[in-house]
Amino acid sequence: MAVTTHGVVVGRVVAVRVHPRGDHIWLADVDLGGDQVVQIVWGGKRILRPNHLVPVAPPGSRLNGTKMRRRTYRGQVSHGMLCSLAELGWDPTSTDRVALLSASTNLPPGTRLDGYANNWKPIIANQRLDRGLSVLNATKSAFSGVWRLGSRGGLERQRIGRSGSVSALSVSSSDDFGIDVPLANG
Repeated sequence: MAVTTHGVVVGRVVAVRVHPRGDHIWLADVDLGGDQVVQIVWGGKRILRPNHLVPVAPPGSRLNGTKMRRRTYRGQVSHGMLCSLAELGWDPTSTDRVALLSASTNLPPGTRLDGYANNWKPIIANQRLDRGLSVLNATKSAFSGVWRLGSRGGLERQRIGRSGSVSALSVSSSDDFGIDVPLANG
């Protein structure tokens, strides 16, 4: 039987705090659009950061026929639930992790997600891909530029800093990396 949702919306994380009376339980202040910021209690790994977009089942919404309500967990009020892909019925293998929505979709807080059950992959952030792209961009940045055979038999990359000073990054034949002292301009 397929999971059905009704009333699940995009939320933007404003802040994340430790629950004062629980281990592995967190408090998130979440913007649901229309100047509505609510507190939601959630558990698991602390993967959320401010400005992350997440699927939220606010009070009154339905997940698989169950109506969401405001509840209290260890003394803290939760105005709904942060949803995993499995809870949304989108991916049954992703159970114990809050789904992260891609910021590139430009979905504003408060946007209903009811129509995405059959086309959800484009709106989900791929953390593994995002981390890989970050590493790739850092590597590309570190190794781009003009390389030449240096006087010590290794590779050197010429860099021109913001101040106009020229320096070189060298790679010797033993694969050691180091920064050479600044070279004279000219």
